[in-house]
Amino acid sequence: FMKKDFMGRERMLHVDYMNMLGGAGLIGLTLFLAVYFRIIQQVRSLKKKLNDSPLIREVFATCLALVGVQAFLSIGGTMQGVNLRGYILLMLGSLMGFSIYLYKLKLLQKRANQPSQPSPL
Repeated sequence: FMKKDFMGRERMLHVDYMNMLGGAGLIGLTLFLAVYFRIIQQVRSLKKKLNDSPLIREVFATCLALVGVQAFLSIGGTMQGVNLRGYILLMLGSLMGFSIYLYKLKLLQKRANQPSQPSPL
């Protein structure tokens, strides 16, 4: 299913998107791409929530660069190697976790700076 007839010989498709489309179909390709779009969407929403701090801008740029590198490398056919894709997804997960940590820290600081409400009792 991952081979194409080329000049009388069967050759493997080298583009990951075509491999995914041929193997998993349109639904599989959509789910594959949706993972990366969801990662970008999540980091982008955290960037907005953190009021565009310099640190979160660096995290956002790094996430975009990693997804861009992954998209570019998928043209050359990196589906067979789990190493690079695994490292990129691991780094994206750690950057998202760090962004969530910064957001929770900001919420705690905001809560600590608010004056305490008098007890209704």
